[in-house]
Amino acid sequence: MPRIYENEMNLNIENLGVHVMKKNVGSIDQIIRIVLGVALLSLVFLLKTDMRWIGLIGTIPLVTGLAGSCLLYSLLGINTSPVLKDKA
Repeated sequence: MPRIYENEMNLNIENLGVHVMKKNVGSIDQIIRIVLGVALLSLVFLLKTDMRWIGLIGTIPLVTGLAGSCLLYSLLGINTSPVLKDKA
């Protein structure tokens, strides 16, 4: 069986057709998003009216904060992550 080396196979994510969102949310931005997301989600349990379901909007900043990537930032070309700013 012939040996196949990694560079001969040219394995990387782009060649496999997998799209990975790059980190575009900085650490301070992530903390603010996570705190805001948890605060909004707490409305589901704290409010007793039908308006409490608006608290589910908190899942958006919570998920983007935990993932470190925001689709809206990507569409608008915004990057608060210092790591990618230095590489660009």
